[in-house]
Amino acid sequence: GLLGYFPSMAHSNSGKELLLLHELEQVLERCGGDLLEDPEVRGAVLGRIAASVEGSKNFRVAERALLMFKCDGVVSLLRRYHSELLTSLLPRIRQAAPQHWNGSVRRMMGC
Repeated sequence: GLLGYFPSMAHSNSGKELLLLHELEQVLERCGGDLLEDPEVRGAVLGRIAASVEGSKNFRVAERALLMFKCDGVVSLLRRYHSELLTSLLPRIRQAAPQHWNGSVRRMMGC
């Protein structure tokens, strides 16, 4: 699927990653609740978002991943899995926040 096209952190291509994050947001927004029913798919999507926030050296990639949580369609879809978000995604973002070099991204992460 779409997640297989993301560049690895070792071979980062920020332009491609920005485009794919936008596409992922569009898919999440338009596909409805059934998309994340499978725990493996849900884990892969949440892991991809977290990896874009915590592992990118380009602030635009981290910012784009965080902005997904402002999209009403994505938020309503993820709301069904709030306990998983709180236990898997949020700690990774909070841990990455103080180390990120960009002030805007740090503020978006709550620092």
